[in-house]
Amino acid sequence: MMKVMIVTVGSRGDVQPYVALGVGLREAGHEVMVCAPNCFEEMVKGYGLSYGYMNSEMIELLQSDLGKELTENLTNIVKTLRAFFRLYKQMGPMQRRMIDDGGEVAKTFKPDVVVYHPKACGGPWYAEMVGGKAMMAVPMGMMVSSGEMPCIGFPNLRLGWLNRLTYKLVMLLSMKGCRKQIEGWRKEMGIEGESMYRDLAHRRNGDMLPVMHCYSGVIGDVPSDWPDNSVATGFWFLKRKTDWVADAKLVKFLEEGDTPIVYVGFGSMSGKNPERRAKAVVEGLIKAGVKGVVSKGWGGMVNETLPASIYEIDDVPHDWLFEKVDVVVHHGGAGSTAAGLRAGKPTIVCPFFGDQPYWGKCVWKLGAGVRPIPQKKLTGDKLASAIRRVLRNEGMKEKAKEVGTKLQAEDGVGEAVRFIEKYAADD
Repeated sequence: MMKVMIVTVGSRGDVQPYVALGVGLREAGHEVMVCAPNCFEEMVKGYGLSYGYMNSEMIELLQSDLGKELTENLTNIVKTLRAFFRLYKQMGPMQRRMIDDGGEVAKTFKPDVVVYHPKACGGPWYAEMVGGKAMMAVPMGMMVSSGEMPCIGFPNLRLGWLNRLTYKLVMLLSMKGCRKQIEGWRKEMGIEGESMYRDLAHRRNGDMLPVMHCYSGVIGDVPSDWPDNSVATGFWFLKRKTDWVADAKLVKFLEEGDTPIVYVGFGSMSGKNPERRAKAVVEGLIKAGVKGVVSKGWGGMVNETLPASIYEIDDVPHDWLFEKVDVVVHHGGAGSTAAGLRAGKPTIVCPFFGDQPYWGKCVWKLGAGVRPIPQKKLTGDKLASAIRRVLRNEGMKEKAKEVGTKLQAEDGVGEAVRFIEKYAADD
């Protein structure tokens, strides 16, 4: 048995897969501690896992006016990183407080292995402090260098050296934001001398740390030139709780009639004008002549009187709901993309920023959905047109089912557990 600390930071899409990994590790006989923003404490404990405190300041920042402006307007990683420099004065102290929180959990729990999201920038150094091993778990291809493809968010100019340079740039900028905070924390903890880690993904000697990518090659790119200790395990799906019961009114809404049903949800993304977005969604569903299930989420999606053809929900498990709809519309988060396609449903992606345009493009290139509609360009007419196109396209529906069959055959969590056990046993 190992003691494994999982540390992650971000929105629900950055936490839920790591909870799924924690469940898999526990079922394999290991002791697990999940350190995540305290707004997810109930989720972690609800799956029978030990919870380690971390503040939720990053979530609050994303929900601030500036955070909403960023998610509304940014469409590539370069602009995202540039914009975050505007927040540098806030981000530095905020990162230090997150590092402190995670460090306290590691000091008390004393894990054998620390599995960390790259946003949880203290991960490798927690392992160093307690004499454990560090392994990165990343939801997209952005930390392991490849000549075949650039870091997500950069254009692919098919120049190997340039592609590799994009990863170095992202790592440089990532460490620029947190190195000072890490060094201050190490000094306060009494950890002397040079660190055994050069950055979030490399040891001091340049060797790559073990890295798990929690996505599937069925949808995303998996370069052939990754090192042996970097893998794409498949998506980490969190099973719904056995005691969950669907709302009777929702069940009735889904079962009545034979009108196509479209799910719309943009997760924790809100942008600076959720009212405009809500109006576009409602208008699009009505013009397409479909029934709609609209997830309010953190996005402030629906704040108006809805027609009888549209049903508003808060938190319903995707693995249950998506089986019962005909089309899925979402922001392009990795988790939503995986859940929709695993259910075999054609997908319309309306991305905000970050990796979302990438996943939208993946869905489109697979033939399992239409070309992504950026949030800034989302209108009722465009949404209605996309929905009608998907419903008419039998080839698109069949492709989505084909992708779903492949995803259902994968065991991403199981692969990740075996990966951790293998590299934890290595000297």
